[in-house]
Parts: sequence; structure tokens; C-alpha cells
Amino acid sequence: MSLNLRESGNGLRDDRHFGAAPLTSPLLAISALRYAWLLEGSCAQCLIELEGDPSIVRRIDALHDWTTFERELRAVQMDAATVEAKPSATVVEAPRIEIARAGPIPVLRSHILTWIDDAGRILGLGADGVILELPERVEATLDQPGGILARYWRRRDGSSCLRWRDAQIELPHEPEVDRRVHGHTWQGLLLTERRGADTRLRLLHTDGLHDGPLFRNLTAVVLPTHGNYAMMVSDIGGFSSLITMDLANWGWDRGAPWPEAAKVTDLAVLRTNQLVGVANVDGAGQLYVITTYTGELEHTIYVPCSDPRIVHADGASVWLTGASPSRFAARHDLFRVDLAPSVTTTMLTGSINASGWGSLHAARRDDGWILAYERRGLFVLGDSIEALVAFDDGEQITSIRTSPLLAAFTTDPEGSRLFLGEQQLAVINLPSRGYEPLLAER
Repeated sequence: MSLNLRESGNGLRDDRHFGAAPLTSPLLAISALRYAWLLEGSCAQCLIELEGDPSIVRRIDALHDWTTFERELRAVQMDAATVEAKPSATVVEAPRIEIARAGPIPVLRSHILTWIDDAGRILGLGADGVILELPERVEATLDQPGGILARYWRRRDGSSCLRWRDAQIELPHEPEVDRRVHGHTWQGLLLTERRGADTRLRLLHTDGLHDGPLFRNLTAVVLPTHGNYAMMVSDIGGFSSLITMDLANWGWDRGAPWPEAAKVTDLAVLRTNQLVGVANVDGAGQLYVITTYTGELEHTIYVPCSDPRIVHADGASVWLTGASPSRFAARHDLFRVDLAPSVTTTMLTGSINASGWGSLHAARRDDGWILAYERRGLFVLGDSIEALVAFDDGEQITSIRTSPLLAAFTTDPEGSRLFLGEQQLAVINLPSRGYEPLLAER
């Protein structure tokens, strides 16, 4: 059987340009047909016939029939694309290239800070103050009871691999693909690979690399637990949809618990049985409390900002950043929405005149928040707001990490800088911009 879907009014097309195989797998074919059925909108009864050995005929009456069909196919034949694990060649330690020297940095102690620069290099900095170009770094682990089963490595050439004992699975570098790791599940590490507006889901385990469905304009991916399910937001038929994905067989269902006009901007886990989502609706912000897995809407809360983004949720409260909905006050603020015992919304940055300071990056830590205003500087938010660093004219934040140590990367027309620590603040001039910082033990 061979299915070739081309550009048409239903939005489906041949998938080969994305780097995957043609849609010859029954599972991928069913996923594509289900997508077309949903886009068509009438949810009409249909008959599916797949040629092959054996041939498959199935009548579809409702949405849940698609999921049942996919699960049966998955049980019969594990037809997801896999990559054979090959023994590693003899490991030769790749050279670490010295880039610059910044002088001793006691605040790093036994840690090494690594980041990706704007040229795609992996750079590292230790307590000795030497900035090195590294051959690779660990970005995630695949866990099992009792310890780590495998490690996910990113290399300086943009490729990555899952490595364990004396074997590894390779993921080659694709310049047009933005690859992200979303966490550990029972089925392996969940990856997304974005090319333009299209995002492919993949699972990486020691038994291979398994291709999942393709979604358009995927906004957020969350794992309510480390089990079999993922929840995400994607555009289907031009509207934001909540997707519940069964990672054991790539079966998925969709719903839309929010208004049709909602443009969902973020999604997060509130607690095991609840999600929280935020959206723009006609220029105003809304927050939704949703039952996990069923997608049922529990509460709608109006928030006093537009373009809301969730920065933290702990079960009883949600923290989010957003822009002023008024065109006369160009400012961004941090808000806390308390859900119990009654709903209250507090603007935590109301005591400062942040008009004209640009976008806000907020990062939580144990005793409060680090606030990074794009064109102003770094602030510490606890019982009050205290200035930590003032940016130079034109200086902007590119990335920030607060745990277990503050690391803030900035850039301006004169160059780039790194701010490390708080009580013993270290300021390091960098040879290039920094992104995606990770802090690890040496």
C-alpha cells in the first residue's frame, strides 16, 4: 500500500520533504485520514479500506472509533519507524577548544555552565574562568527504576544521540529542523521536530526511534505524568485544539474546551488531574482550568493582560506574564492567580513603573523571582522589588536560568555578557550570544 497526500484544501500533503518515509505505514495513513476527517468537520460515517496483506476494512461512526482502530493496528504490528541501535565506535575524546579566559569565578565552584551560542557551538565555563568549545553535552536522561538507563547527548555539529553502555542511536543534524526534548515517559524520551509551521512527534528509546503524528502550529506540549500520555495545543481547522495523545500507540483525541475565538498561547500542568491554559480572546486574556485526559473545562478566569504566558503553576496558584491590554500603557507585568479558596488575581510588579521597559522574562526560585526586563535590567522580587543589574543602552536579555544559580545572558551592539550569581555577582564578557544554559556538576 502506498498513500501519497498532496497539497489540497484539507491541509494534508506528502510528508517526504519533512524527512520521514512516505505514508506507507497503516498507522501513519490512519493518522492522516483521521486528520482529514476532523478538518472536514461533519464527523460523517465513513468506510476505511487499506490494501495490503492482510487488507483492512473498518467503518468509522465517531471520533473514538479512530482511536480504537489505531490501538488495534499498533497491537498487531509495531509499524513506527525505527532506527537500529549500533555499537559505538571506540570513543576518542574530542578536543576542547579554548575560546577565551575570564579569570577565576568562585561562584561556579564544582559546576560547569554550558550554553549554545548563535553559531550553534556548545560553550562551557567552569570556576577557572576558561571558556571552552565542547564536543557535546548531556541534555536529558532516560530513566528506569534504580537509575539512568541512557543519556541524550547534543553534539557541536548539531547532531544528537541516545547513548547507553556500548550502543547508541544517532539523530543526524537537519539545519531546518528545531529539535526539542520534552521529557521522559514510559515509552522513551518525547521529542518534537519543528520545520516551519509543522511539528513531528517522536519517541526515542533504546529499541529505536519511533515516528508519531505531524501537527501544525503546535503551541505547547506537557506531560501530566511520566506515563503514557501527553497533552498539547495545535491548530486544527484554523482553531486552537487540545490534543490528548496516547504515546503507547500514537492514538489521539481532540477537543476545544475554550471559546472558538480563543488563541491559546500556553499550557501547563496544574496538578496530576488538572491542566491550566491561557489564551487571547478578542484582545483580552483568559485562563482555563481543564480536567486532564478528558479535556473538560472546569473554570474560566479573566486576567488583566493580553498575550499571557505561564511561568509557574503549583496546584493552588498560577503565575503568568502578560502585556497591558491598554494601548496607552506599554508595559509587561507578572501576575499571580490564586485558585483557592477563592479566585484572586494580584499584579506582583505593580509597584514599579515598567512602561517602556520591553518584554518581561520571569524565572522562579525558592525565595521569590528573578525578573529580567528586556531594556532595563535584572530585578529580585521577594517581599519587595530590588534592582540587581542595570542594562546598558540597547542591551537585551537572550536567555536566563535561576536554579541552582542565576545565569543571565545579554547582548547589545557592543557585544554579549553573562551575569552569574547574586551575592557574588560575576560579569563575564562573551565572544558571542548565549542561549539554552544548563548547569551541571563537573
